[in-house]
Amino acid sequence: MFQQARPLAVTPGIASQLEIPQTPGNSQEFANLTPICEVDFERDLCPGLFQPFQHEARMKYLAGITTWHFFTVCLLLQAGSSAEPLIEVHLQNDRITGTPLHWSTQRVTMLTANGARRDFSPNTVQRFGQLNGELIASTQQQVWQQLRTEFNSRFLITATEHYLVVHPANSVNRWSKPLERLYSDFHGFFQNHEYPLSKTRFPLVVIVLPNRAALLQAAALNGHTDPRKIAGYYCDRSNRIWIHDSPRHARQLSLPAHVTLRHEATHQLAFNTGIHQRFGTTPRWLAEGLAMLFEMPQQPVDFQTRDSQSESSPLKTVFLNRSNSPGFGKLSLELLISSDAVFQQMPDLAYTQSATLTRFLIRTYPMRYQGFLKRVAARPRFTPYAAATRRRDFTSSFPGNLALLESQWRAFLSTSRENS
Repeated sequence: MFQQARPLAVTPGIASQLEIPQTPGNSQEFANLTPICEVDFERDLCPGLFQPFQHEARMKYLAGITTWHFFTVCLLLQAGSSAEPLIEVHLQNDRITGTPLHWSTQRVTMLTANGARRDFSPNTVQRFGQLNGELIASTQQQVWQQLRTEFNSRFLITATEHYLVVHPANSVNRWSKPLERLYSDFHGFFQNHEYPLSKTRFPLVVIVLPNRAALLQAAALNGHTDPRKIAGYYCDRSNRIWIHDSPRHARQLSLPAHVTLRHEATHQLAFNTGIHQRFGTTPRWLAEGLAMLFEMPQQPVDFQTRDSQSESSPLKTVFLNRSNSPGFGKLSLELLISSDAVFQQMPDLAYTQSATLTRFLIRTYPMRYQGFLKRVAARPRFTPYAAATRRRDFTSSFPGNLALLESQWRAFLSTSRENS
């Protein structure tokens, strides 16, 4: 699920704001919770996002000069030879070093060396300057050191080949192997079908909080309006996954916890390998449908396979169980592809429909599905994705009209349920 408008996201230092409860969360709650992915530039300009000025009359004048100069510098840097010029910006209560991605009179967005995206009002800029060189991504060791500063001794930081996992010191590390397995599944799936993936530029970070109460607190600090239904989430701004621990005596993750981890890790990989555009708007059904394909620890549905019996039974069971949700099959294809609003109105149905639509398109129109992924990922950064444009992109990628495609989709679902 993509989160609606929210305040500034979790940034380094949030660990110091968390009051970690000592009572473990109820692990039985996990099965009824929703993994989410928070990325939405169309509704990301939030009231209360920007800090008010003190000494208003004087500061407005100074901020006006600073803003004008800041925009001028950004334009000059964009026109220069450096692909990602490095600047340092001093705000009222912060300092950011990175490269500018986007700027307007309301918001400036910068990318930092650890992969975090920082948003701020240009009116809060006090001074700034260009630094030598370009943005260079932090190494795993550098990010490890940053995390060690951010999290206290109650947490350990485990480094794997591709991940940094921050987890409670008194718990067995149950996350590293499933993460690396998902990384292998994800890359193998796309590479087997000659779909190019970008190399992950920044270290992939996963934060495991001690219990569900701590996760809810982190989600609230991150601006989620209703964090009670969250089982875990991928935060686009920090580029981190946030989940919570299972009971300490367990040697392995429970199936719901494993599913949530793989779901969120798929989001993280998709936005870091070029499958989705991290600095643009991805239709929610497209992102969630892909993440749900990788939830089970088996290779997902093959791009080229049409035989419904060839898919692993655990994976098929997950989809078909979700398809039994009330109202299944009543959401129109046009509504699903044109707007993300249904994820707020009927989230269970929207998730189910996204999963089955993705599965149908991959099986029936594999090359066209790949082309559609590329079309959406190639859209300009930081631009709205209107309903009419979404429909045009979809219908340009798949043959026939929407009514015909929807009838094929329904027939595919009926066949899948009969063969289960």
